Amino acid sequence: MEQGRAAGSCAGAQKLYPGLSPSDFAGLGGAFRKIANLLPFAHAVELERAVLRGAYAAIFPHLWWVAAYAAVVTAAAVFCFLRDRTGTA
Repeated sequence: MEQGRAAGSCAGAQKLYPGLSPSDFAGLGGAFRKIANLLPFAHAVELERAVLRGAYAAIFPHLWWVAAYAAVVTAAAVFCFLRDRTGTA
């Protein structure tokens, strides 16, 4: 990917991701809410809210979502690194 195209795609992602947090769900619902709840951003915000409230029982459902996404992304990064380094997968 060319450097100019990469910068443009990153700028688009920066504008999209904040809109997927539950703090912006006031007037939205339906499919947008369902899609956002499949991503880790909504769960990270709810995790932070539970921590600040001291509601420790509400922390773990969101913590598992965030930890699972972190594990998947880390595994994908290691796979891509090893594939790039050795030339095979």
